[in-house]
Amino acid sequence: DLLAGKDKVQALQIRRNSVSGRIQALLEKKLAYEEQLASLATEIKASQDGLVRVRAERVALEQRISLLDTQFREKSNGLAVFQAGIDQLELDKRHKDEQSATLAAEMEGVKASRTRLEGRVRELEVLLAEGKGKLEQFTARDDFAQLTERTEPEANLEQMQSEMDQVRRNMTNLEPVNMASIKESEELAERVAHLKAQDDDLSQSRTKLLALIDDLDRRASTLFEETFVVIEKAFQENFVKMFDGGEARLVRQENGELTGIDIDVVLPGKRRQPLELLSGGEKVLTAAALQFALFKARPSLFYLLDEVDNSLDENNVHRFARLLREQEGSQFLVVTHNRETMLAADVLYGVTMQETGVSKVVSLRLSNSDEELDRQS
Repeated sequence: DLLAGKDKVQALQIRRNSVSGRIQALLEKKLAYEEQLASLATEIKASQDGLVRVRAERVALEQRISLLDTQFREKSNGLAVFQAGIDQLELDKRHKDEQSATLAAEMEGVKASRTRLEGRVRELEVLLAEGKGKLEQFTARDDFAQLTERTEPEANLEQMQSEMDQVRRNMTNLEPVNMASIKESEELAERVAHLKAQDDDLSQSRTKLLALIDDLDRRASTLFEETFVVIEKAFQENFVKMFDGGEARLVRQENGELTGIDIDVVLPGKRRQPLELLSGGEKVLTAAALQFALFKARPSLFYLLDEVDNSLDENNVHRFARLLREQEGSQFLVVTHNRETMLAADVLYGVTMQETGVSKVVSLRLSNSDEELDRQS
């Protein structure tokens, strides 16, 4: 019995040593996990700070875009106002030109009448002077008989005098009309010059605005073409990776100008069909291929994907995870309940509730996720 008791004590000591070793190992493992948790907490804090910074940059960019859009609309509205002003000035100018032409024609008629009347007056004055000279000669000779016989020239002199008086009265009546026409013509000339200066100024402003709009349209068109080429190429590559083949392209809807973009895909071993006829998983993979193509065209430091793999089966989730691992230069935060997607991550974060009403963040760094994915593929 004593020997049996001694053997039992030795067995208990061996078991005790084994348990102590396991406890020590667990304590060391706990310490390592605590250090890892502290490191992950630091990384989470850095990621949160980066997220805040990225959001601030995004807000600033959105405000900048909004400001540029507002300025563009203001320029467009200003151009419309300028164009309306130019049209009105051109209409006023045509009216003034017509009035000026009419007054110029009236002035020419008045000048012609005045010239004609002045010539007639000079003719009558010459005739009157000649008649008076002859009359004085007759009076000096006291040749009353001859004077009596020449009553016709005297009558002609009276007629010429009367006609000359009438011509002078006509000239006097013409003078106010002529002066008013000259004054109005000068005012119209000044008005035309002023309108011409305004028209030139508006034409220059319109030319500058049109040049600005053309430059903005040209830049936007160039940027769109460059971005479209990058997105379409990346979309085709991602689609082939997602489905292990097939075809995909982006088709522009154009009727004089770009009105939209269609997605045209052909799955491996299937005929071309509309997107509406694809299964839920096929639609998700197609959308993911396009989304990652957009990420490549306009890269950002941080992306958040919320359960995008929810409707995928295990095989398709593996394809999605593989494409996710290929992304470089950005940090992805993926909300998921799928094991395959979790295996593609570098770090896992979870929330547990060990006590009622008390939640706790748990994290785990995966160092062999690439090997795991390769092994399962």
